[in-house]
Amino acid sequence: MGVSEADPYVNYDQDADVLYVSYTKPRAAVGEDLGRGIVLRLDLETREPVGFTVVGLSRHFSPENLHELFETVDAAEQALCGRARRPLISDRVRDLAFA
Repeated sequence: MGVSEADPYVNYDQDADVLYVSYTKPRAAVGEDLGRGIVLRLDLETREPVGFTVVGLSRHFSPENLHELFETVDAAEQALCGRARRPLISDRVRDLAFA
């Protein structure tokens, strides 16, 4: 089963407290540090967002302010490529990381 925008790969490493979200199949990317542990991953050639990583998710976010994570990622995607590509995944992240 492949990763698609409709069904992104979402993984939370509880031991490392790191959230991984990929919109596409893994490919070469460069990271853009957005602060608060958020790294937006951009395709090396097109600079299109391919996902994001959050280091220290539970240190920076809680179920109550998780919306701030997605607002930050959306704003960066809008600024960098004119549109946000993030699928609606907040419930999946909440279930994985804060269950």
